[in-house]
Amino acid sequence: MVFEYMDHDLTGLADRPGMRFSVPQIKCYMRQLLTGLHYCHVNQVLHRDIKGSNLLIDNEGNLKLADFGLARSFSNDHNGNLTNRVITLWYSPSN
Repeated sequence: MVFEYMDHDLTGLADRPGMRFSVPQIKCYMRQLLTGLHYCHVNQVLHRDIKGSNLLIDNEGNLKLADFGLARSFSNDHNGNLTNRVITLWYSPSN
């Protein structure tokens, strides 16, 4: 997938010294995130890697989901084969 340039990711913005998101910003980002996830789910796609660095934000406050490398399609028959290897190794309980 190719996306247009986005100015920031959520992790990068949150890590800035003194950066505080306002309540309206948080609501706006959450609404966009949930709308994007709803679109994926309606189209039978599971993202499976939602984290701050995969949420891209431009200077106008538009949020987009990125990094669909672990995404998988699913169906309602629950017979899809999904891997359980989706945990970041840094947070794996075996480390």
